[in-house]
Amino acid sequence: MTANSDSSSDSASATHPLDQLSTAQRALLRIVCWVAWADGDFADEERQLLETLVFRLMPPEVGIAEAEDAFRSLVAEQLQTIDLEALVAELGDSD
Repeated sequence: MTANSDSSSDSASATHPLDQLSTAQRALLRIVCWVAWADGDFADEERQLLETLVFRLMPPEVGIAEAEDAFRSLVAEQLQTIDLEALVAELGDSD
């Protein structure tokens, strides 16, 4: 029987955890990460703050592994050039 299959976990695994956040939330996390890297040193305190924010913003249905994947993805992005003005524009008026 397939009664135990969970289609919601299948659909959640099909998308990246960061895709479950709003545009403004993703932009905010990327800005925090950009600021942490601004001096060329991603200190442990900065890393812990970013990780805490990622876990706090993830929807409840996202598991720990997926949240950790989102955190690693944000950190890896910082190796690329980021358009800060575009990220600020994504925050919108309410943030």
